[in-house]
Amino acid sequence: MESGETGVVEWRRSRPKMFFMMLLGMAMVGVCAAMAFDWLSIEPSFLTVGLGWLGAVMFSVFTAGWAWFFVMADPVVIRVGPQGVHDWRVSAGPIPWTDIEQISVLQNQRVRFMIMHMEPAAWRRHLPRGVFRPLAAMAARKYEGLSVGTVGLDRSFDELLAEVGKHYPPTAPA
Repeated sequence: MESGETGVVEWRRSRPKMFFMMLLGMAMVGVCAAMAFDWLSIEPSFLTVGLGWLGAVMFSVFTAGWAWFFVMADPVVIRVGPQGVHDWRVSAGPIPWTDIEQISVLQNQRVRFMIMHMEPAAWRRHLPRGVFRPLAAMAARKYEGLSVGTVGLDRSFDELLAEVGKHYPPTAPA
C-alpha cells in the first residue's frame, strides 16, 4: 500500500497467515491438553504430563498473542519512504537514510533479510522499546546493523529491495 501524498510504501501483516497461525496454535493447545490430561492412548508418565502442561500454557500464550495482533494491533509492520525505513520490530522510529552506511542481503536457508549496516551508536539509538528490544539488539550485534525481513507480510522481499533502492543511497542536495 502506498500513501500517495507522502510516497511512503507499507508492508502489512498477512491476515490469512495470522489466522492460520492462530488455528495452528489452538491445535497445539489441544494436543498438549490431551497429553496433560492423559486422553491419548500412550503410557502416561511424569514427562508426558509435564510436557503437556508446559506446552498447553506456552501455546495458549502464543495463540493469545496472535489473536491480539489479529484483532487489535496496527497491521503495518514496515514503512519505507523519503525519511527512511521503519520496521517497528527493529526500530523505535524511522531510520534516516543518512544513518545507514551500507545495505546488504543475507539469505538464511530460503529466507532473505535486508541488513542495514550502521555504526553501533546509530543502531543503539534506533532500537525499539519493549519486548523486541533484546532480540533486535542481539541481531544488530551479530550483523553490525539492523535486519528487516518480510516473512508473514503481504508484500515480497523483492518489492522491499526495489523500494529501498529508490531512496538509498541518499542523494546530496543540489
